[in-house]
Amino acid sequence: MKTTLALRQKLLTTVLTGTAVAVLATASFIPVSANDDSASGLNTPMTAAAPVHHNPMQHRIAVMIRDGKITQDQADSLHAAMQEFHQQMKADHQKFMAQLPDKTGIAAAVLKE
Repeated sequence: MKTTLALRQKLLTTVLTGTAVAVLATASFIPVSANDDSASGLNTPMTAAAPVHHNPMQHRIAVMIRDGKITQDQADSLHAAMQEFHQQMKADHQKFMAQLPDKTGIAAAVLKE
């Protein structure tokens, strides 16, 4: 019982740590400012150069292109790097989850609950 609880705590700690790393890794792309509404893009006029996106990062990249801060090639490289990062995080998570039953002795079906 204590072993199962300890393993669950370790699993939870690992998952939370991974989530925190992912959030912190992308935090530099998330505009945060209490005094500058332009950082959030809220007052950005909608133009063809800065289309509305459902993904905040895509919107922010479009605004940076429109404002001349980055080129389209740089935006494409940034998007590709972010996609690669997210794919690697997903692969790492899947690998971690696949190894848990062997490492913990807990059935995969139980871990998925």
